[in-house]
Amino acid sequence: MSPLRTRMIEDMQLAGLSATTQEVYLQAVTALVKHYRNRSPDQLTEEEVRCYLLAVRQRNARGTFKTCHYGNPVLLPEHAWQGLGTF
Repeated sequence: MSPLRTRMIEDMQLAGLSATTQEVYLQAVTALVKHYRNRSPDQLTEEEVRCYLLAVRQRNARGTFKTCHYGNPVLLPEHAWQGLGTF
């Protein structure tokens, strides 16, 4: 397990997220990583994350988008989420 994934899990535990929510958020980040051909999430730019979220929003139901939107900030660096706001 990568240090980044370990940190994400620890942060979710500190936030008091349920095990089910943690698993769903891990799946959301895994989908983001696969979308960018296995690039580490901490190497993605704000624009790449924005484009990914926009694509998810355009092709999926609101619940899926919310999972991706709220799950990914747990892992990604703070700079990647500045200016994205809440949808």
